[in-house]
Amino acid sequence: MRGLAFTHVLKADSASCVLPFTMVGKLILVQGRADSTVGNFVLDTGAPDLVLNVTYFRQYVATEMADESQMGVTGEGSNVQKTTVKTFTLGSFNYYSAEASLVSLSAIENLRGVKILGLLGLGLFKDCELIIDYPKRLIPYKIAWSDFSFAVLPTLTPLGWQAVLPIGRMGLLPWFAAAAAGWPR
Repeated sequence: MRGLAFTHVLKADSASCVLPFTMVGKLILVQGRADSTVGNFVLDTGAPDLVLNVTYFRQYVATEMADESQMGVTGEGSNVQKTTVKTFTLGSFNYYSAEASLVSLSAIENLRGVKILGLLGLGLFKDCELIIDYPKRLIPYKIAWSDFSFAVLPTLTPLGWQAVLPIGRMGLLPWFAAAAAGWPR
């Protein structure tokens, strides 16, 4: 299996935007657009990059990656199919030539009763910082190297406190450092 290869080019009309989201169960759904197709995408930091639901994107030219495999929720595996989206849009952010995996997300759609065009993986946010504000159902999102600062930080929770956890990547896995009850010492 190859390591992460982020092939998209991020361009933005501004250094930041705010994405509204809805919840279906514990899934965070954000509106996005892959070329001309608009709809729900699940924020999934466990996915390596953009994943498209093959049900809605079967007309895209796909390349089967013999050296990569994927496992579905049923435990069945298959080779990964990759395609390229000319323009993927989230708010005012555009990702050009975004590489995406094509998989069936029908099990999630059937379980949750909602149309899901794809998954937003960690690779889409490699140049960004984002905050998930659950009470307001908003995701303030910015380019990490910009001078923009999140003015909403002090009011993110009803209690007026916040937790900021920088997330790193180790291969395909997101991680963050934490301590509990004095461990690690």
